[in-house]
Amino acid sequence: MPKTNDAALAAFIARKAEIDAALDRICAASDDHFFASPEDVHWGHVTALADHAALLERITDALFHEPALFIEIGGNGWRARESSVESSCYTKSDSSPRSTPWVKRYS
Repeated sequence: MPKTNDAALAAFIARKAEIDAALDRICAASDDHFFASPEDVHWGHVTALADHAALLERITDALFHEPALFIEIGGNGWRARESSVESSCYTKSDSSPRSTPWVKRYS
């Protein structure tokens, strides 16, 4: 009979729920362009997103043992590098009424 650890499983499920909730909040903020309107965007917003991207990069590096998802270009900013990895948050949809062509894949 395989040995199980119900307490560890319950803790794992609780932590996963925390991560899922955080990802939902991040996806919602992204859908809302991180609460920035086009006429108000300034370099501070760009810097904040670069900082957030660096934090997320630490997570993806730890999970997938892969190189950086974002690269610095000439010290003037950041851009996403080409990747064949599909987002687990979004998938393209031409039928979405939202201003962005991405819709959440999970609920």
